[in-house]
Amino acid sequence: MCNLQFLIVCDYGWGRKNEASRLYLPQGLVYLPRKLRLLIWNNFPLKSFPSNFKAEFLVELEMEDSKLEKLWEGTQALGSLKKINMRNSRYLKEIPDLSLAINLEKLYLFGCKSLLTLHSSIQYVIKLRRLNMGNCTKLESVPTHVNLKCWKSLEYLNLRGCIRLRNFPQISLYNSTGFFWSELILTLSYLEQASSSSRSRYDVFSSFSGDDVFSSHFKKELHHKSISTFMDHGIVRSRSIGTSLLSAIRESRISIVIFSKNYASSTWCLNELVEIHDQSCKTLLGRRSVIPIFYDVDPSEVRKQTGEFGEAFKLTCERRPEDKQRWIQALRDVASLAGEDYRNWPDEATMIAKISEDVSNNIITQWIFFDESVGLEAHIGNEFNIRKRRW
Repeated sequence: MCNLQFLIVCDYGWGRKNEASRLYLPQGLVYLPRKLRLLIWNNFPLKSFPSNFKAEFLVELEMEDSKLEKLWEGTQALGSLKKINMRNSRYLKEIPDLSLAINLEKLYLFGCKSLLTLHSSIQYVIKLRRLNMGNCTKLESVPTHVNLKCWKSLEYLNLRGCIRLRNFPQISLYNSTGFFWSELILTLSYLEQASSSSRSRYDVFSSFSGDDVFSSHFKKELHHKSISTFMDHGIVRSRSIGTSLLSAIRESRISIVIFSKNYASSTWCLNELVEIHDQSCKTLLGRRSVIPIFYDVDPSEVRKQTGEFGEAFKLTCERRPEDKQRWIQALRDVASLAGEDYRNWPDEATMIAKISEDVSNNIITQWIFFDESVGLEAHIGNEFNIRKRRW
C-alpha cells in the first residue's frame, strides 16, 4: 500500500445506538501511506495521526466528526495541500503549523468546540479563500500580532457562534478580485461592541465644558429615557483626569463629546477627549461609538483649531505645550466623525430629543445588529456570518 494515493473511509456509525456499526482501531494506527493525495475518513476514532505520518503529497484532508485532538507535530512540507476539512471534530484543540501550506484555499473548522486559538502561521496561508470557524464555541482569539493583510483572496469568513472571541487582527480591505470588506469591518465592530457591552457600567459618557448649559439639558433627557449616564458631580477638576474618570470612559458603551466655544479652554476636557480618542483606536478596527455634538461652534473650527475655538485652544496650549500634539490629533479625528451641528436644527429641544433617540437605538443595536446594505447578518451572542459582494 506504499503507493496508495486515495483513501476514503466512510464510517457513518458515529452517534448511533448500534455499537456494532462503529469502526474501532483497538491497536491504534501505525502507518498511513506517504504518497496519499486524498484522505477522507469520517469519524476517525483516534486522537492523532501516526507519529510518522507525512503530508507532503496531500491535496485534500477531510476528517469530519473525528476524535482527533491534533493533526501532527512540528512543521511539514504542505505545498500540495489545498483543502482541510475538520468539521465537527469536537475534540480538536489545536491547528498545526501551516507556514508551508502556501496553496491552501479552504480551511473548515466548523464545530471544533475545543479549539481555543489559531496557530500564528495562518498568516502565511496567502491563497486562503474560505475560512469557516462557525460554532467554535471556545475560540477566544486569533493572534493579533499576525499580519493578515495578505489575505487578499479571502471570499468567505464564518465566525457564527464564536461567543468567546474577543479579538481579531486587521485584514486588507480589498482583495485581488476587487471585493471590499465593508461587511468585515462592521462585523468585527459589532463583535467588539457586543463583547464590551457585557462589561459596560454606563450607557453614555459625555465630555463637555463645565459651564455648558446645553449639556445639563441633554443629560436630563437621557435620564428621562432611562439611559445610564456617568455623572462627574463631586469630582474636583484638575489638570489631569483621575482613575475614576478613566474607568468611566473605558466602561461606557458610547462617548458623546459636546464641543462648545469654551471646550478648548479646559485641559480637563481636552484630556478626556484624548482618552476617548485612544479608546476608540483600541477596538478591532478603530471604530467605537463616539458621537460629536457641535453646540454653537463650527465643526471646521474644531478640526482646524481656528476662530474663537482656536483662540481658546491656543491659550490652553501655552500653559501645556507638551500636550498640544495629542490634543490636536484627538480634535481632528473626533470632529471628523458624523455628529450633530446645533446650527442645523430649529431649536435645542428638537435636537436633544433626536440625539437621545439615536443614542437609545444605538445601545439596542449593539445587541441586535442588521445591516442589509452590506450583506451582513448578526444576532445576539456575537453570532454572525459574513458574505462578500463586489463594491
